[in-house]
Amino acid sequence: MSQLRYWIWLTTIPGVSLRTQLRLIEHFGAPEAVFLADREALTEAGPLSEQEQNALSCRDFRIADQVLEDCRREKISILTIQDAAYPQRLRAIDMPPLVLYYQGTLLAFDALPAITVVGSRNASGYGLMTAKQLGFQMAACGGVVVSGAAKGIDSLALEGALSTGAPVAAVLGNGLDIVYPYEAKSLYADVRRQGCLISEYVPGTKPLSGNFPRRNRIMSGLSLGVLVVEAPQRSGSLITASLANEQGRDVFAVPGTIDTAAFIGSNGLIQEGAKLVTTGWDILSEYE
Repeated sequence: MSQLRYWIWLTTIPGVSLRTQLRLIEHFGAPEAVFLADREALTEAGPLSEQEQNALSCRDFRIADQVLEDCRREKISILTIQDAAYPQRLRAIDMPPLVLYYQGTLLAFDALPAITVVGSRNASGYGLMTAKQLGFQMAACGGVVVSGAAKGIDSLALEGALSTGAPVAAVLGNGLDIVYPYEAKSLYADVRRQGCLISEYVPGTKPLSGNFPRRNRIMSGLSLGVLVVEAPQRSGSLITASLANEQGRDVFAVPGTIDTAAFIGSNGLIQEGAKLVTTGWDILSEYE
């Protein structure tokens, strides 16, 4: 039986947290051993709620088999945390995903100066222009732009990098068979052709709001640093910057006008120690 069935079985069980899944893999060594363990053996790995015990006692492969079929149909590749190609940078973070789904060519992230670019979905003209320009400059300097493919800063940074012919990566908060937002359909295709689309979510997963903060830890985890181009005071980009700090990554920010609410968050990062950048080389020179 394919080991992937066991990995997908474990990671798609409703009511079993990722932290519990990671603990079980650390204890048993493989998802097949988790599948075969009885209740007593499972509790030896650490405390389990009644809900988790009941969920883990379900030996049903229907969801796993459907996911494998969907991946085959959509040409989605699957990578587990124990595979050699799984990025070591990502494996080292708190709460790394046990399974990644990707389309395109998986990049050798550990050997590349990957930089995550984030910012407002409703960015100003200045922010959009700057994101595209910095994406282009970083890629032209040998960097790999990682972003979330959301409208606004994310998309423009990817477009700038793609225009150089360099590889890029987009990490999604939904299944790889769903385009969100729909206007990003051609961007998805370009990223897939020139790099890779990545998600921890199985095909068919809708872009629910709670998926995106969780997705952000993967973007920063794959990268050496995070660049915030434009972010107001309350922004998901600041969550990504905070995660980058926790993961020991560098944080960079583009300065904005001091009397504009759209830049309060990104200017605040500079006040707190993020490196102020005005060109792509300001970032890539850190890893020369």
